[in-house]
Amino acid sequence: MSFALVPVKISDPGAIADELKTVFASEREGPMADMVQFLPNKRLGAILVISPQRGYLDRASEWVRRLDAQAAGSETGATARGDYITNS
Repeated sequence: MSFALVPVKISDPGAIADELKTVFASEREGPMADMVQFLPNKRLGAILVISPQRGYLDRASEWVRRLDAQAAGSETGATARGDYITNS
């Protein structure tokens, strides 16, 4: 078993853990069932990620950072916008 304690700087660890369960479909039947577990810890401000494969820890850690950064942007009122322009 592999473990990672991923800090959450802005968001509520419980809310991010719930979103991660959806992203990884870890509670549904299928190939990802029970491959990754997310345990929020409000006291530490972090999420404990547990998986039998280390590769999933890296992917989950990246998703925690993405979701936390997204929350940071929404709290400050900042938004990211991309416009694609083609020259014809």
